[in-house]
Amino acid sequence: MAAAGSAAAGRHKLGEEKLIIRPEKVRFIDILSLLILRRPITSYAFIDAGDQTTHDVGVTPGDIFVVLTQIIQKALAAAYYPAKIIGAIVELLLNFFALNGGLLGIVWNIIRFKLVIPRREAANYRTMIGMIDGRTELKPAPAASVGDMRQLQVLDVVVSGEVADLESGGYVTAGTPLVLRQYLILEITVMAAKIAYENAAFVKNVVNNVWKFNFVGFYNGWNSK
Repeated sequence: MAAAGSAAAGRHKLGEEKLIIRPEKVRFIDILSLLILRRPITSYAFIDAGDQTTHDVGVTPGDIFVVLTQIIQKALAAAYYPAKIIGAIVELLLNFFALNGGLLGIVWNIIRFKLVIPRREAANYRTMIGMIDGRTELKPAPAASVGDMRQLQVLDVVVSGEVADLESGGYVTAGTPLVLRQYLILEITVMAAKIAYENAAFVKNVVNNVWKFNFVGFYNGWNSK
């Protein structure tokens, strides 16, 4: 019991060894102090340190890497909203040109009063990723991979009568699963990850009309401010 009690006493409590740098609390004067005064790193207000960490670090000053990290984070935070606005404008212009068929198409559509204005929630609106790689079709699995467990088979079931099975050359009867298409799981996974950045209408259109799958729902998981 005494040994167990001493072992438990030797263990640190949860949070005593933490060291968290909170960049939102870093001030310009803190960066100057790190460079010139060389105060202990745990003495700054933007450092959230546990008691054990404060004891271990002692009077150790912050090094140049801490300063550089905070300068970079401050610069990225300052550029967030300008970059967001510029990105939205560029994306809108790219969709504007794409939906109207280029510069000549824009002129022609203006003459015909059929100019297309992009809408972010429309099924034909694409993000920058969709502009870079516009492919939405799934590539069928090669014939050499028949029987591979890493495949997804799109099946249909004959309800009544019989129908020709183009793959085998014969006929299948009622209740027999008929393989319509076969895709590699890797192909579906990559394409699904790519269109996940698009809006709900775009994803629904691709799943239902291009892939010929059953669209279950769109789950918005964006972590944005």
